[in-house]
Amino acid sequence: MILLEIQNIQKFKPTKWASKDLSGLSEGQTYVRFVGNHPNNPEYGSVVLSTKILEGSFDKINRVLFIGDEAQEGRLLNWKKQIFGGYKIEIKLDAIFRHRLKYSAQNFIQKRGAIVGLSEHEKDSLNSINGQKKLLSLLAAYIIPVKKNEILKFARPGYLCIPNDDTDESVSHFLGSPKHGATEITNEKGYKFLHLATMKLNDFPKDGTTEKLNNVLSFYLRTQETEKGWPERKNDFKIFNDANVKHPINSSEPGNANNFDIINLLDLPRYDHSLLHVLNFSEEERNRYDVLRSVYMQLLLGDKTDHEVNKLFGFPDSVQNCVSYEAERVFNQRDYSDDIYKDAVNWTLLLQVSPYCKWFGFFDEFGDGSIYYMIKHEDLENGNFENCQVIVQNT
Repeated sequence: MILLEIQNIQKFKPTKWASKDLSGLSEGQTYVRFVGNHPNNPEYGSVVLSTKILEGSFDKINRVLFIGDEAQEGRLLNWKKQIFGGYKIEIKLDAIFRHRLKYSAQNFIQKRGAIVGLSEHEKDSLNSINGQKKLLSLLAAYIIPVKKNEILKFARPGYLCIPNDDTDESVSHFLGSPKHGATEITNEKGYKFLHLATMKLNDFPKDGTTEKLNNVLSFYLRTQETEKGWPERKNDFKIFNDANVKHPINSSEPGNANNFDIINLLDLPRYDHSLLHVLNFSEEERNRYDVLRSVYMQLLLGDKTDHEVNKLFGFPDSVQNCVSYEAERVFNQRDYSDDIYKDAVNWTLLLQVSPYCKWFGFFDEFGDGSIYYMIKHEDLENGNFENCQVIVQNT
């Protein structure tokens, strides 16, 4: 791993992009443009920089990422020690820059800015929580050192659930039938609940979160008449853990399983989470934290961060405002107030399902809302699912 501080830009090496449209993009290339009146002269190429090593070495480093609001990736072409200290490096950037390379680079290359790089072995180590924590610690120490300890303390394990093409109901899946018999679950109007997901916890890496839980978590939801309001009342949803199933249950749409790949993640909340309010992050610290989270997630997940995801545990990825705040407000029927923040931090994510991760069939009736099952920390630790709250957000 290496962390470099940019001293200055020595040279740009642009090449005119010959393609007439975006069909000319190569695999892995992005197309960067800005809103407003800017020069229209698409280029790609490399940049030569004078840098100083803050941490690590160049050993086996190939891919690098510029740290900042407009993070850009590239390939380290060469490096050379300079007579008066530091290193001259050349980086070939992945992007096509619509407004010329030099003009565009001003948005992500600043003096005293930073570049981070990982070897292939270090990238492999990011599959573990310990490896992710090491990376987070390094980035936080540089980007927002005054809040490093708080950030490392509130980071928590979660699991991204990336849908694949398998349909095996014997393992964790979305929209399938649990094996509990034939009684249907309805709300007080007689509407059948949709079986949203069955999570078998022994399919997931052990991290201490689920020690007191039984193996199977099943999630149910009212999906009808959402034009009259999202299903946020207590009798609009149900969650079952094995020992809590008092009656046999059956999906209203059996046999429609969708499996997923599991990605282990030491998760961070978004900048609008109530935690940052309670921990007194200033506006500047929130902005720095947002940069930290963006770079951290880009290094861990790459293009998987380009859209919303389905997730078990960790932090909710809000599309409006803080989901934990909304869970506290709706559950206790409170008016909007800053007093809610201190109680909102007691709420954590159970399950997140987003239509922008995969458009399941039930979204046709339900609408394009992201669904969050929320639970208080204490209830999760004790395996109590009677006081959960569902929040739905859409843009």
